[in-house]
Amino acid sequence: MSGHISGVQPLVREDYPVAYFFNCAAHRLYLVLYYSASSIPLVRVFFANVAALNTFSRSSPRRNNCGIQMERTISVLYDKYKVLLELLEKTIESTQGWDDASISQASGLYHVMNSFCFAF
Repeated sequence: MSGHISGVQPLVREDYPVAYFFNCAAHRLYLVLYYSASSIPLVRVFFANVAALNTFSRSSPRRNNCGIQMERTISVLYDKYKVLLELLEKTIESTQGWDDASISQASGLYHVMNSFCFAF
């Protein structure tokens, strides 16, 4: 947010040229965790798949209305893991009324969520 080129910092400095910017400890910890985690392939794949689940549910009003709303994606995954698997499985099994993209995405996400690495 306070990036010296394209963040908030240059905008604030236009009006307040002597403003002092620094990263708080929480932000520094976040950056360390983010870069550490993103260097581990399994962790990176996990978060990519979580993002894919979020996109899958929000890209279609019908899927959104079927109960796969991901406002707090990770907590929903944790709390509703079995329900999400059942909804994806029903989408795969009852192909009536679903388009090919929905069926394909549901199938891929079902297999990803059923894998040991994702569940772990």
